[in-house]
Amino acid sequence: DPSVLNQVLNDPEEDIITKKAALRNSKTSASTLMGVIKGDDPALTMTALHHPNLTRQHIAAAFSHPNEDIRAHALSAHPEHVTKENIINGLLDPSDKVRKAADNYTYRFDNEDFIHMMSHPDPELRKKAVFMSNLTKEAHSMAVNDEDPEVRAYSILNKHTTPAHIDKHVNDPDPTVRIISTISQHVTPDHLTKLSADPEERVRLGVAMNKKTLPEVLTHMSQNDPSEKVKQEATKNLTPK
Repeated sequence: DPSVLNQVLNDPEEDIITKKAALRNSKTSASTLMGVIKGDDPALTMTALHHPNLTRQHIAAAFSHPNEDIRAHALSAHPEHVTKENIINGLLDPSDKVRKAADNYTYRFDNEDFIHMMSHPDPELRKKAVFMSNLTKEAHSMAVNDEDPEVRAYSILNKHTTPAHIDKHVNDPDPTVRIISTISQHVTPDHLTKLSADPEERVRLGVAMNKKTLPEVLTHMSQNDPSEKVKQEATKNLTPK
């Protein structure tokens, strides 16, 4: 009887074991489950999240719970009810536990989802997308041109990056993008030659340390660079091992 179940769940004198047992009843209604999920007893909420009658609406409600363990558990208790919206919200959650739980579902994303992520106003979500192994080429192209320099910089590390992308990155106004360009597997000697005259010391340092940098460029840097650190690294790179 639902009324008896509700009476047990709302009785302050009943112990938690009895309440959990009552909550596991197969006849527990959707409204009762929702009330428990929105309640302030984490132990009962966790039990409710494992009930076979759980729906997507219950999962959505759990995502609004102030307890991070409950929000994380909402992602793992019923994978069949987890939506892509839940996953994206989880990736943006302030809790590391919830973000890690959401990471387990990003394999479900397709090109449309990645386009949505790369169009999201929160740069943190766009940064996460760039690091995903299943990021699509179309979404990667968006990252290459993103307004946030960190997104552009991280895009260099993605498998879809080509020397043509580095052509663009070596001229980027943000030094972080140019710095990461110097360590890309797709950077060419021509790119490095161009970057050897970069005004940012850290960019030139990356060039001085890169094994692809032409010997004549390293020689010039070892003798003429305004930074002693860059000179030292260029000289070291010239020295046969």
